[in-house]
Amino acid sequence: MKKVIVTGGNGFIGSSLIKKLIGKGIEVVAVDLSFASSRLPESTLITTIEAGVDATLIDKLPAGVYDAFYHLAWRGVNGTEKADPTVQLANIQMAVDCAKVCKQLGVKKLLCAGTVAENSTFSLPYLTQTSGGMMYGVAKHACNLIVEDYCKNHNTTNTH
Repeated sequence: MKKVIVTGGNGFIGSSLIKKLIGKGIEVVAVDLSFASSRLPESTLITTIEAGVDATLIDKLPAGVYDAFYHLAWRGVNGTEKADPTVQLANIQMAVDCAKVCKQLGVKKLLCAGTVAENSTFSLPYLTQTSGGMMYGVAKHACNLIVEDYCKNHNTTNTH
């Protein structure tokens, strides 16, 4: 692997992953809404792009040069947004948009972060009430299935 894209590149997990990748000599395009308080080290192996994940991202990246796309950006992992279905649905759409970006750029491997909260969704039919965190787990689980289906039909490998 020589060159990758990482969304959520300035987040806790994204910045940690990027540090590991550049330690192995891998070039990284870090995508995040802001790098104002950057968690990333100074490195010629890192290119930062302040942007959301949508169709405009494609215009900022050359096609045919990336080995993998790590999608780590996700709103609503804490607080009230964790239980907000509108926020969680927007996260699923963002992941599908990442898969579309992969297709258009010729990236063959999309890696999306899952969560242990997905396991709680299997108990949902047996519960009469849930905590706010259940919506987050449901969204992550649904996202995995939707993106996996999309990727299988568009020549991209999805790893969850």
